[in-house]
Amino acid sequence: MRNIAFSLLVTTFTVLIGLGWGLDWLYSHYIKTDKNTDTSAYESIGRQLATSIDHLTNYEAYLKDWNSSDFSHVSLLKREDVSMPDALLNKLTSGEALVLQSSDNLAIYYYLPKLNLIMLFSPLELQSLNHENPGSQVLTLIFYAGVLAFLLLWLYPLISRLAMMTRLTQQLGKGDLSVRMPPSALSYTQTIEKEFNRMAVSIDNLMADNKLLSSAVSHDLRTPLSRIRFGVDTLSETHDQSEKEQYIKHLNDDIDEMESLIEVLLGYSKMTHNNIVAEKSIIDFGQLVLGCVKQAYDADTRLEYIKPLVAINIKGVEKHLKMLVNNLIQNALRYGNNRVLITVASGECNDHSGLTLAVEDDGPGIPEGERSQVLKPFVRNHHTKVTNQGHGMGLAIVDRVVQLHEGRINIEDSIDLGGAKVTVMLP
Repeated sequence: MRNIAFSLLVTTFTVLIGLGWGLDWLYSHYIKTDKNTDTSAYESIGRQLATSIDHLTNYEAYLKDWNSSDFSHVSLLKREDVSMPDALLNKLTSGEALVLQSSDNLAIYYYLPKLNLIMLFSPLELQSLNHENPGSQVLTLIFYAGVLAFLLLWLYPLISRLAMMTRLTQQLGKGDLSVRMPPSALSYTQTIEKEFNRMAVSIDNLMADNKLLSSAVSHDLRTPLSRIRFGVDTLSETHDQSEKEQYIKHLNDDIDEMESLIEVLLGYSKMTHNNIVAEKSIIDFGQLVLGCVKQAYDADTRLEYIKPLVAINIKGVEKHLKMLVNNLIQNALRYGNNRVLITVASGECNDHSGLTLAVEDDGPGIPEGERSQVLKPFVRNHHTKVTNQGHGMGLAIVDRVVQLHEGRINIEDSIDLGGAKVTVMLP
C-alpha cells in the first residue's frame, strides 16, 4: 500500500507540473502581449494638459468638460494626499512626468507648480491595454479543468472498487459466504481485496467445518455410545465373571474410541482457529521428513525415502509441518500394501521457489471423483478393504496445513507403485 500511495503521489505531482509547464509554454509562444507599452505620446499630451490647467483660474469647469470625453480621466490631488516615496516625489516636483503602473491601473503623474497640485492623467486606451489578456484566463480554466479531469480519472477506479467492496461486505454480513472481490490489475486496493477474499474463504471454510464437525460428532459418537449403553445393560444382567470381564473390555474399547475421536476433533478445531497467528520459523524440511520417517517406520512395510540432494529450508510452523508429514505417511501405510515411497525435492509453488513433497503407495488408490472430497473432515475412501480407516481426518489436516503455508495439494495415481500419490507444494 505504501508503494502504491507513493507512486500515485509522484504521478499526480508529475502530471500537475507537466500540465502547468505546457500551458505556460503555450501562453508564452502563442498569446502575444505588449509588455513594454510606449507611453511617450501620452506623456506629451499630459504635459501640455498639465501646463494648460496650471495657468487656468477656473480649472474645475475645464476638468469637468475634459472628463466628459472618452479619451482619458484627469484628477487633481494635493501633495499631502499622494502617498509615494520621497525619491519619486522629488523627481515629480522637479518637473518630470512619473508613470506608475499597477495590476489594474496605469497613470501618469505631473506636478503643477503654480497650483501646488499633482495631476493624475489616466488615458483610457492604456487602461484597456493594461488589463489582463483574456487568453490567460482561458488557459487558467484549462489548467483547473485538466487537474479536475485527472483527479476524477484517478479517483473513479478507487471509488468504484470501494463501493463494490462495501456491497460485498454487506452481502457477506447477511450470510452470503460465496461473495469474492473480482481481481483487477488497475485496482489501487489489491492488498485489501486479497485480504477480503482470504477472510471470506476462511469464514466459508469455518462454517463448512462446523457443519461437518457437528454431523461427524452426531454420527461417529452415536455408535460407541449405543454400544456402551448396550454393554452396561448387558453387564447388569450378567452374573458370569468371565462374561463380565469381556463386556468390561468392550466398554473400555468403546470409551477409548470416543476419547480418540474427541482428541481428533479438538486438535483439528484448535489448528483451524489458531493457524493464522501461529509463529513461523526456518526449518530444514528434509531433516523434518527424515525424523518423521524414522518414527513411523513399519517392519512389515517397505518405507523408502528419497532425500533431497541439498538442504531445503522452509519458513513454517514446525508442529504443523510434522503433523502434515505424519498424516501423509500414516495414510499411505494404512492403505498401502507393501511399499510407500516418499520424495522431497526443490520446485516451484505460487510462482515462487519452494519444495515438493510426494508420498506414494501401492494400495487401491483414490478414485478421481472422490479426490476433492477426501480433503474434507470425516470423509473416508470407501474403495478399500481396510477396516480400520480412522476418523477421516488425515488428509483434511494435511489440507489445512497446506492452506496455512499458502501451498497447493494434488492427488493423482502413482505411476511407479500403482496406488495413490499425494503431492504437496510449499513456497
